[in-house]
Amino acid sequence: MPTTSSVDALIAAGLVDPARRAEALDILRTTAAPDTTTPATARAATSVATEIAGYVGGILVIAAAAVFIGTEWSSMAALTRVLALVLSGLLLVGAGLAATRLGVAGSIRDAGQDIRRYLASVLLVGGAAVLGGAVGVWAAELTSWDDIWASRLALITITVLAGLSYVVVPSAVAQLVTAWSLGQALAVITFGTGDLEHSALLFAALLLVTAVAWGLLTEAGAFRERQLGRFISGVLAVVGAQFLSFESGDRWWAYLALAVIGTLCFALYVRRGAWPHLAVGVVALTMAVTEAALDLSDGSVGAAGALLIAGTVLLSASVLGMRLRCRAAS
Repeated sequence: MPTTSSVDALIAAGLVDPARRAEALDILRTTAAPDTTTPATARAATSVATEIAGYVGGILVIAAAAVFIGTEWSSMAALTRVLALVLSGLLLVGAGLAATRLGVAGSIRDAGQDIRRYLASVLLVGGAAVLGGAVGVWAAELTSWDDIWASRLALITITVLAGLSYVVVPSAVAQLVTAWSLGQALAVITFGTGDLEHSALLFAALLLVTAVAWGLLTEAGAFRERQLGRFISGVLAVVGAQFLSFESGDRWWAYLALAVIGTLCFALYVRRGAWPHLAVGVVALTMAVTEAALDLSDGSVGAAGALLIAGTVLLSASVLGMRLRCRAAS
């Protein structure tokens, strides 16, 4: 025990009489109170509490500003609206950047900084959305551009700023918002005016290219949330393949694309063992077979037949996925 060793050290140094060793032990045991809370732990708890209080205060200030702008929006002039959105966006971005610099010690990318990282990411992404809205309001109300172009500029701005926010503070929120705004921007660009001869095919091609690029970036380690990146890539690919049938004279290209996507996802699952590949593969193959069967029968199978086909394919794909999982585990 530390008390016994301390007394023995004092005896060895000649400061305590060996005959009074028991008395010295009793004195040390009665006077040395255990310290249940270390100073470092107490300081860390105080720092975290102070940080949380600061976050809550900042959120309340931002909420108050949002309520004020919302109630006064209809009475604001166009320029005032733009300035209010710009100032609000900059306030959110500034708060997000401050959250990355202030608070407890350690980098915001460390495993123990999840709360601070998510809060900073939400603030930065919120600032990106508000600044994108400011660009849209400016283009729609203070320029001669129409609403379609205003929407395009707003979504492109949100995509770029959300992507930058992910570079600064990686999080699932930033990755999801970046993917969503990118998909919306591609949709508005291709379908906005209706003057594109094959807008659905162009949109499908852009989504498929985006899915491939997103998947490559994910596997290269560009995204901290690798499973989410794989899932986003798969969803973009499935949606892109589905759009091939909207304006195409031959819908079999869509069914073929879905089958290829499903097969590739199963192959990736065997190699990587990641659940998003399995999930997307099952869904893609189920959609491909079900839609092809309905097309071949000209809809004569009815709703019950369609459900039966979809259920059978889904069950078969799930069994295949489980067998592949067992093989990958072994």
